[in-house]
Amino acid sequence: MKMVRVFVCVELSEKAREELRRVIGEIKKTDLIKGKYVEVENLHLTLKFLGEVDEKQIERITKALDSVKLKSFKVKLGRLGYFSPKFIKVIWINLVGEGLRGLQEEVERVLTGLFLKEKREWKSHVTLARVKSVRDKESFRDLIENIDISEIEFKVENFRLKKSELTRQGPNYSDLAKFKLG
Repeated sequence: MKMVRVFVCVELSEKAREELRRVIGEIKKTDLIKGKYVEVENLHLTLKFLGEVDEKQIERITKALDSVKLKSFKVKLGRLGYFSPKFIKVIWINLVGEGLRGLQEEVERVLTGLFLKEKREWKSHVTLARVKSVRDKESFRDLIENIDISEIEFKVENFRLKKSELTRQGPNYSDLAKFKLG
């Protein structure tokens, strides 16, 4: 039985990636955190993390996801934030858009029966960095609150089922399937 690590996600536009490259650069140059930044090409919005699944299940997952029939919609880069206030572990930016929650709920619905429903409430966020330590929490909070984000807007015309292979250098993502929105 061969297991693969998979998740369902929305890709970002090139313009959004470029803006996030700039934002990550601003955070890096302060040297306030130690941690691992996500490579710009790997930035995405996870709709549902499925974890380790039997390779034989991929076809069933793909068929279920293929049944999602929603219209394409626009989203834009929102605000920067972090999980959690006490022990800062993740720096993220949210995506804001009318169709996003609907898409996430529909993905959750079509996968019911194959996977357990997520216990935590889904939050729209793109992980920018995983934090090991923060040198000065007060300065860090000020930085996050004061970085200007260009409200880059882009159209979400599809979502993807991706495979994640963990390596020493970081994760390698590859598309298993792409699902078009109407």
